[in-house]
Amino acid sequence: LYAQVGAAVGTLSVRQLCEAVDALAKLSSKDEAFRGGLEGPGAPLAAAIRRRMLQPAVVGKLWGRQAARLIWAFGRLGIHGAEDVVEAVGARLLDGELVWELSGQELSMIFWGVAKLRIQNRRLLGGLARHVVAAEVLDGFSEQSVANTAWAFATLGIHNEALMAGLAERTLRE
Repeated sequence: LYAQVGAAVGTLSVRQLCEAVDALAKLSSKDEAFRGGLEGPGAPLAAAIRRRMLQPAVVGKLWGRQAARLIWAFGRLGIHGAEDVVEAVGARLLDGELVWELSGQELSMIFWGVAKLRIQNRRLLGGLARHVVAAEVLDGFSEQSVANTAWAFATLGIHNEALMAGLAERTLRE
């Protein structure tokens, strides 16, 4: 499967590429054979996905939801060495104003994915945190989104006072 998907990566549309990465992430949670597979036998596939995602014609066509699912999937799969992809996708989200398309769940998925990858992308995390607080997006955060976001910032050792205050206030409203 890794070889077949790897051979097709260069021909996949943005939608197809995102769906393939998402499917691999879901498989990794359901089938032991896929857990950690992109670090071992699937490493060439992970490298091909990273290269494809960095192509301007690909990253430039991402929608907000696709970007969120992609970063979540990279975290779920444990695709390490993806700092450049997170940087490119983060720039697309923040510079392209796609952040306004994101739900609370999608934002927390990004925070979670970045933390799982142990990537200290302060520009992305800070920009998303400012958006969450300023745009009152926290009102749409579920308890799970609150927990995932707090966990992500704690895991990365990044203190964002405004975001943490907002998460605390959101938690107390329940």
